[in-house]
Amino acid sequence: MRKELFTCFTLLLAFVFIDAQEVEVDLPHNAIQAKEYAQKRSIRNTSRSLVSLPFIDDFSIDKFPGNLAGNQVLWETGCSWRNETFAVNAPTLGVATFDGLDCTGYPYNFESANSFGSADTLTSTDIDLSSASGNIVLSFLYQAQGWGNQPESSDSLVLEFWAPDSLQWYWAWSSPGKVLDDFEMVLISIENDQYLKPDFKFRFRNYATLSGALDHWNLDYIELDDNRSLDDTIIQDLAFFEPQYTLLNGYSSVPWSHYSESLMRSDILGFAKNNGNNGSFMSNNTLEIFENGISQGISMNFTGEPSVSAGSVQGYNYGVTDDGLSYGSSFSGEITFDVEFSFTVSPDFVVDNNVQHFQQTFTDYYAYDDGSAERGYGVDIAGGQVAYRFDVLEADSIAALYMYFLPVAEDPSEDPFYLTIWSHNDLLNCPDTIIHQDNIAAPSSTDYQTAHDYFLVYPLQEKIGVNANESVWIGWVQSGDVSLNIGNDKNTNNNIERLKYNVAGAWNSSIIPGSLMMRPAFGEIPVVSIDEPISEMDIKLYPNPTKGLLFLDLPDMGSNWRYDLFGLQGNIIASEILKGNKIDLADDLSGMYYIRFQHPSMEKPITKKIIVVR
Repeated sequence: MRKELFTCFTLLLAFVFIDAQEVEVDLPHNAIQAKEYAQKRSIRNTSRSLVSLPFIDDFSIDKFPGNLAGNQVLWETGCSWRNETFAVNAPTLGVATFDGLDCTGYPYNFESANSFGSADTLTSTDIDLSSASGNIVLSFLYQAQGWGNQPESSDSLVLEFWAPDSLQWYWAWSSPGKVLDDFEMVLISIENDQYLKPDFKFRFRNYATLSGALDHWNLDYIELDDNRSLDDTIIQDLAFFEPQYTLLNGYSSVPWSHYSESLMRSDILGFAKNNGNNGSFMSNNTLEIFENGISQGISMNFTGEPSVSAGSVQGYNYGVTDDGLSYGSSFSGEITFDVEFSFTVSPDFVVDNNVQHFQQTFTDYYAYDDGSAERGYGVDIAGGQVAYRFDVLEADSIAALYMYFLPVAEDPSEDPFYLTIWSHNDLLNCPDTIIHQDNIAAPSSTDYQTAHDYFLVYPLQEKIGVNANESVWIGWVQSGDVSLNIGNDKNTNNNIERLKYNVAGAWNSSIIPGSLMMRPAFGEIPVVSIDEPISEMDIKLYPNPTKGLLFLDLPDMGSNWRYDLFGLQGNIIASEILKGNKIDLADDLSGMYYIRFQHPSMEKPITKKIIVVR
């Protein structure tokens, strides 16, 4: 113990002089965007009709093609991404984000780190300006960088107008890259007759580095209407602006068997922002929680109509009954509660942003993160160690570790790492002795081919018992000097208090905010079957050539089969989880393509060539 005490203590004196070797990297891939694209692509023939004024979207709900809720579609497909996590201090909950990733969440160009060009677009559906009464103004709010990567001065966000008669796009506005700041408003008058047509539209596009989630821009509060002026800079709207992701104190999830009433947050806050210049009253404030349609009996800590002054933020407190959460369905290893916050206000500019939803899930793991990675984290020193502290509530056994990896151009998979669990030094709040480490003869290695969309599951060789109210540290010791790049959730922050790294014989507290996306799982060790390696001959496609409907004959390994469709230039056309034994190719595809199949149990993907004949 004396040796460990000295090692931790020297940190307090020496860490200022050590060149910190923890690194934070930009996303090379966006797993959530890829998943949403696959879901939306499966919904065909989403109706889009001519839109009349006013045209308003604050991205509080999804109005993109293929949206799962069936909302009115205001936009054409263009690879900008609606989300609630990449903007900093957004005026409403939800923005449209632009970067260097395509619709599938992959880089437009993964081969060249310095490739540059036109990237994402956000194009409106046709808008009828032929009967507008005059004084037409388009306004929007924009922000560079957000929680992502700062666009350089050579990057840009551009707005263009479509002239239907000449069938051309014309420049209307642009901004060069800049440092992170608050959202800025832009107002543009539309007066030229070439735009006053029944099928006018506008689009935003960004010019960026195309090799990853780089050069970010966020858009919010887009409004196009007549009878406006360029002085119309006030948005009289009260809106939720900060996402909620958990009902629990200190965690985003715990195993259901570890949950108790005391873990429920007593001050659940729904944060609303007044974006206008007049005070507003929040009325009919409600918080509803359901499991399988059964109400959880929620009540509020106080009633009334709190006043939200102009330009300010109001946190409205909610609470639960003494009974806490319960479930009515039979327990099957995972329980999900649907949570909804809402309020009313009058007058109201956008009704949709008065409601927010999230799901509270209980399964077999502890988690601090919200499930969304905005950056990647690692250390770049051979022999480097990373440890993440978890305070376990009930006596149980750690059976596996879940790790959210990011694929990068500099692949560290040739350098094995060792999954490690340490005991806790309570006096100095740092890792103590190693209580588990992977067998040195068979270390774990990162496998980005199967981990890019989900947490990769690493079963332990044997279960590690943990007492109630005991702290443990989970993490790794790496052999190489390439960062392993674990997802880092920037909308929560547990790293400063709970994350340590060791690159020179002493444990350092992390100085990179966020929550590392690494989770200990409890219960029984997951069974990972070891089958004969799958060869190209085991995957059969027919007919080939095909007219668009491709049938599959795959080894029976359950679900989680994934395919990626590539053009001859290496561009990704589609990326989806397979549902069934066939693939319905898009109507506009014709010619030769490559299709890559992946499964978590495969050592490497298998690629086939197909021909589409229309």
